[in-house]
Amino acid sequence: MESTDEIFLEIVTINAPYTASWSAAFQYFLPIIPIAASLISAIIFIVTWSQIQVLPWSETFLPFGVGTLGACLLWIILASIFRRFTAVDLANANSYNALCKRLNYLDYYIATAFPDDTVQQETYNLLNRLKKVPGNKQSTATSLSINNQPSKALAPTTGDNDHQAIRRQTLILSYRNAIYAALMEQTPTWIIGTGYIKLWNLMNQAEELLITLEPIEKVLQDAIYDNMRLNQSNIANNDEWENKLRIALSAISESTIPYLTPALNSSVSTTDIGSNTLTPATPSHPSTNALPVQPVTPSPLLDKDQEPSNSIPPTDNIQNKQIQARAILQLIREMINSFNTNNWNGLITTRNRLMSTMMLVGLTTYIATQVAIIIHIKPQHLIGIIVIGLIGALVGLFGRLYQESQTANDIDDYGLGTARLIVVPLLSGLAAIIGVLIVAKVISFDDLYSIKSILSNFVVAATFGLTPNLVVNQLQKKSDQYTGNLKSMQPTSSQ
Repeated sequence: MESTDEIFLEIVTINAPYTASWSAAFQYFLPIIPIAASLISAIIFIVTWSQIQVLPWSETFLPFGVGTLGACLLWIILASIFRRFTAVDLANANSYNALCKRLNYLDYYIATAFPDDTVQQETYNLLNRLKKVPGNKQSTATSLSINNQPSKALAPTTGDNDHQAIRRQTLILSYRNAIYAALMEQTPTWIIGTGYIKLWNLMNQAEELLITLEPIEKVLQDAIYDNMRLNQSNIANNDEWENKLRIALSAISESTIPYLTPALNSSVSTTDIGSNTLTPATPSHPSTNALPVQPVTPSPLLDKDQEPSNSIPPTDNIQNKQIQARAILQLIREMINSFNTNNWNGLITTRNRLMSTMMLVGLTTYIATQVAIIIHIKPQHLIGIIVIGLIGALVGLFGRLYQESQTANDIDDYGLGTARLIVVPLLSGLAAIIGVLIVAKVISFDDLYSIKSILSNFVVAATFGLTPNLVVNQLQKKSDQYTGNLKSMQPTSSQ
């Protein structure tokens, strides 16, 4: 019998292809369609120049109509091929797989915390309502009954009362159901990237609540991992956050302190492993034979008849300290998650702005091409403009490829690097055309391909073709800051 988490993920996996949408596929290729329409219109105008002058206005409307309709047909073909890659499991496979892995543990905790299978049946019914699988392709999970799953004991909630524990568990359940509902959505946000940010926000909130409910062993494991992430991270005041984490861990289990990474600029010393006690760092003494200085806490003298057990702190006091420590660890995790999410969101926003810029430049090129055709520009003049634009685009592309080869690609940038490779050639081609017309002082379009000026025009086109990279490089510095922040949060970072 399959476990409930396997059933849920099976339904999500089978439904994943049906989260692809036509709107997302059309939106993905929208920035390049005006460029395609401009090229097709120019080619039709050049090829049919001598044949389309039979009918009035045919030399204007034929290139416009064929170019626009041809670009739309190409748009439909590309969207139909790419549509499957707009689904939640392929739009960003790395993020999707990481989410499923974390969701698997969340399902395991909920199955453990809720011995009553009613909540599992609720999620199961939710997935069945939202799935878009046709009737003849129903998941094999629909034939499984999760009511027969064995009941499991409630997860320990050390130091917390039943009312608060139930409330938090209910919130975790609502987050889990919201994640599953979002994974079943057919929306363009997968290709944009904002859909994954929404899912990670829900997952992070659920995991932050888990810190207050998980067994101590799991809390300690996650806290040590957070300590590894904080060490040498780019978070402001990261050494103070590390010290707070150490103090919180010492309240839960002092024996874990030696396993923590020493904090930079820390005012707390943990070199005294034997004492397992957080003590202020003190200057070293010349004598190497001196014993480690232990903190001495004055205690009241015990009478001979007094029981030694009276010096042990009450159980309620220990539980209250652990509750406070868990709350601090939850705050630290929330801060880490917020830092990462803001950087991911910055990368996605930068990518989307670049694509919007490309669409605006493409529309400008399309309008300029149609105006040139309307004013009956000579075909050889249009050929000269296209050649200069292609030279600038190729030079800009090679310059961009060199810049991208110098950039580390160990962080998923949600397609930002690809967006730069697409946008720069377009901007370079436009800059080359404008540069030749202005700097070379072209008075007549005949000068574009004259023997005397053709070489100098090509040099000017290549020079101006590199200028958009200067602007994009400034934008890349900001995106490199985002990726650097994310890399600094990895436990294996060597910064």
